[in-house]
Amino acid sequence: MKEGRVYDSSERDTSNKHNDVVKSVYETASMACCVILKDGPENETEKIEKKEEITRAVSICLQGSLQGGDCENVHQKLLRVTYL
Repeated sequence: MKEGRVYDSSERDTSNKHNDVVKSVYETASMACCVILKDGPENETEKIEKKEEITRAVSICLQGSLQGGDCENVHQKLLRVTYL
């Protein structure tokens, strides 16, 4: 039985900008959720709405990435949601 080869992160194709943007989307989404929970609106309903907006944006990005789409717009939207 052959053993699978394990690749470390240095072996990945770093020229793929799309993967970098997807990673940035996730990092921004995590940061956005933390900001909303810590410094977000006092109203729980508003917090939930903002978190749902983040979830939708990440979902759109994932669907786009599976179809070879572009996540750059989603990343920009996440940044706006975080700081509004």
